[in-house]
This record gives sequence, C-alpha cells and structure tokens, in this order.
Amino acid sequence: MLSFKRSLILRSICLMIILVLSMNTLAALEKTSLSISDSLRIKSFSPQAITDNGRFIAGTISMRKDRFGTDYKRYRDPTYIASRKTEVVILDTDTQEMHPIFKSKVQVQQLSWSPDGKTLAFFLREGDSYFLHTYNRDKKKVEKIKLKSTKQIASNSFLVWTNDGLKLILALQEEGWAKKSRAMFKEATAGPVTIYDSRKPFLKWDLIRDQSSLLIPAIIELKDHKVKELLPEGRYSGIRLAEDDTFITFIQTYPIKTEYGQNYYRNGGREYELFRLGLKGKAEPKPLIKRREKRLNLSWNKDNTMFAWEDEGDIFFQSVEETKARNLTKDKVKPEEEEKKSKESGEEKDKEKQEKKVRFSMIRFSPDGLKLLAGTKKGLWLIDPKSEKLEMVYKFPEEKKEDSPRGGPQPASVVSWSPDGRYLYMTYSATDKWERGFTRYNRILCMKGKSVSYVENQNSTRTWMGPKDTLMNNVTAKKEKNRMI
Repeated sequence: MLSFKRSLILRSICLMIILVLSMNTLAALEKTSLSISDSLRIKSFSPQAITDNGRFIAGTISMRKDRFGTDYKRYRDPTYIASRKTEVVILDTDTQEMHPIFKSKVQVQQLSWSPDGKTLAFFLREGDSYFLHTYNRDKKKVEKIKLKSTKQIASNSFLVWTNDGLKLILALQEEGWAKKSRAMFKEATAGPVTIYDSRKPFLKWDLIRDQSSLLIPAIIELKDHKVKELLPEGRYSGIRLAEDDTFITFIQTYPIKTEYGQNYYRNGGREYELFRLGLKGKAEPKPLIKRREKRLNLSWNKDNTMFAWEDEGDIFFQSVEETKARNLTKDKVKPEEEEKKSKESGEEKDKEKQEKKVRFSMIRFSPDGLKLLAGTKKGLWLIDPKSEKLEMVYKFPEEKKEDSPRGGPQPASVVSWSPDGRYLYMTYSATDKWERGFTRYNRILCMKGKSVSYVENQNSTRTWMGPKDTLMNNVTAKKEKNRMI
C-alpha cells in the first residue's frame, strides 16, 4: 500500500503530466473547434507505482481511442480481457525526464517496484493471457519470467514483492479453468434456450461471475523461477505480507446463495473469514476472524501485524498473534446530551437515552502502529490499544444548521499522519462556496492548549511534491490567500 506522501506525489505528478501531454492538443485547438476525433486523441497519464524514495514513477499514457476493439458481446465472460493498450513510461521526478519501456503500445497491469526501487515487475498481455515480466531500471532491459508451472497467471492477479526483493506473490488459475468458464458463458448466451431455476442456490449468472474470483496464491523465486503454491483454489482477497516475510494474511470469501432484492456483493449471499498463513515449511492457515456474514473492512498497521475495524459503531482491535478481538470503545464515551443532563440535574437516564451511543468510525493507525485514530460526529479520537484509553485530539468546529445550505459543516477528512506522528493532514471543503484546501493540524500543541497554525487556501488544493516536507499549491482560479505553517 502506498504511503500518504507517495500517493500524493502520484496525484500531483499525474495532474502535471496531463497538462503537459494535453498542451500540444490544446494549442492545436486554439484556432479550431473541438471535434470528436480530437477528444479521442487527448492523452492522459496514469501513475501506477512509485519507488520508496519517491524519485521514480512508473505509469501509463493512454488515449480514449486505445479502448477501441472491445467486444461488448462478451461482457461478463470470465475469460475475456478487454483491449486497452498504453505507453508504459518511467518518470524521474528529480530530472523530470520520461522514457518509455517499450517501443510501441502494450497492455500491462499491476506495475510494482521492488523494495530497492531498481526493478519493476508487471504483467504483460500476450494473446489472451498475462505473463510476468521485470524491467531493470539501470540496464533498461525487460525480461520475461518463465514460470516453472503449467498453470496460467490469473488476469485479475495481485502482485506483491517480498521485502527482501527476491520473490513475488501472485495468483494462478487451475488447469481447465478457462475451458470450464468459457463453456459456462456460452451455455448462458449462445443456446436457443437458457434455463434459470430459483430452486437452486445460485442463478446461472452468479455462478459465471464467481468464476473470476477463483485463484491459487503462489510465490515465485525470481532467481530460478520456481513456483510454490500457497493455497488450494479458492476466493481470496486482501493479501498482506508481514514486514519480515514470515507470513501473509488474506480474506477468504464463501458464496452461499443468490441473494434476491439486494446488492449481492455487499448485503448478503456471502460469508468472509480472515486467515494467517506462515510462509516457511508446510504451514496451515490459521483463522484470525472466524467465518461471518459481515464484510471485512480492515485497517492495518505498517508492519501488517495488527488490525482494527468498526462494527456497529465500536472499534475492535486484534493482533495476528491473537484469535479474539477487543472492543476498545464500548461504553467509553457518552453522548454529549447525556453528559450535560447528568451533570446539571443528576437525574437518571431514561431507557431511550440509555440506548443512545457515540458511534466511532475507524480511520487509520499511527505511523508507529501503537495508536489508532477514530472519528465521531463531534471530532477525532486517539485510542491506545494497550491501555484502552481514549482521548479527543480534534473537535470539529460547530456551525448553526441554518448557516449552511447543506444542513451543517462538512468535517475535515483525515488523509494521513506525519511520519513522526505530530501532525494530522486533512482535506476540507466549504459547503456554501467554492473553497477547498489542505490542512496540517498540530495535535501536540492542541493537546497542550496552544494555538495552531494551518494551511488555508481558497480555490486551490495542496499536495506533497517530493521527499522533503514541501507543499505545492495547484491554483485553480485566482491568487491564493493562505497562511503557511
């Protein structure tokens, strides 16, 4: 997962390159009207991966017309890969030089830099399949990694480097998967009569759709191209690798039935389970969260050894060494109206008020992984999983409901922490005018009762633009009015 700084570098560079790539087209349009042909030839840059030091960005340059040739008759065919060729480039953010990896447009996906930033791994389409390739940045050389396996790489495979830079984790598909999947699609679309039987657990299209999620996680040795399958065929997602490369965690999904009248993928018909799997020897998956109906939306610490999530307004915490989660917020904070009532009159709360509770939403771990940041309607809270203590670190500014055209202020959205944990970086937008910006909030000073300076900018956005703590302003209208930190 990209760090905040790296992700914002990508966003800023993307905007800059889109402007540069569009310059020639726009210049040509100054004297002519925009045609459909012109709109199809406008280039856009899409950043895909950035090195840890923020210097090199791997991305793709594409035009709308690159999507021509898509066969929409094969929509939902698990074996179909839509055509989308692009230019694959490497951008040096120090020198601002850009060079292509290939001489012509190709179709790639899952670009990923090695931990040392010297090798780029990706899947390259050849025919109707994807194959693993690497690009050596120093030698400027592309190499095809011929896996020692008869199984094909899944078209929706993930691609994860081990932290030692010697292996890659990806997903394969069982032999015969393509033939079976294609036959299921043809039977549902080409036959003169197609039968749908609601007495069966699944409708035909649900079975076809679920074929795409069948994967076999495997680990690849880059030195000799050996393949070690980690799990049998199943529906896996959320693959995470421990910082010491000793284990992975993953979510396994179990389709139960076709759920009528609901969004199948969100509100029913499936169960989920979280596992930990050791990568040494013949380890068996160890369940961390037992099979349940609710979808798992987890936040992890940097080392991928602890995770937290929100359920019914409470924050739950667990480490990969534990098999049971702890509720960190249950009955820890009372609603403000209850606190005020009890302080002023001491009267006993009625049943309705007892049922009220402060509802928390999980935001993210602190950089050191020792604390959690959670939000409520009133503000931001810092939670210590060890002591289970809660502390409000930022109270959202109050505003009268009638003063806002949309029923009240929109709370600032937390984007990330600073690496030292001192600052919270937040984006904000006004509800009654065009004003949005980027805020750096000093939680340490606020906790001591001191004033806080922050970035406030009208008609602009602020993003990180390099390894150093530098802010760049992208002005979208008039001159900025701001106060720098």
